[in-house]
Amino acid sequence: NKAKALPETGTENNNSNNGTLFGGLFAALGSLLLFGRRKKQNK
Repeated sequence: NKAKALPETGTENNNSNNGTLFGGLFAALGSLLLFGRRKKQNK
C-alpha cells in the first residue's frame, strides 16, 4: 500500500514542491542582490 501511495503523493506534491523551489530561488537571488549592493556602497 505504501509503495502505491508514494507515486500518487509525489505527483500531487510536485506543484507545491515547484512553488517552494521558486520561492527559495527568488529569496536567494534577492539576498545576493542586497549583499552585492551593500558591498558596492561600502566601496
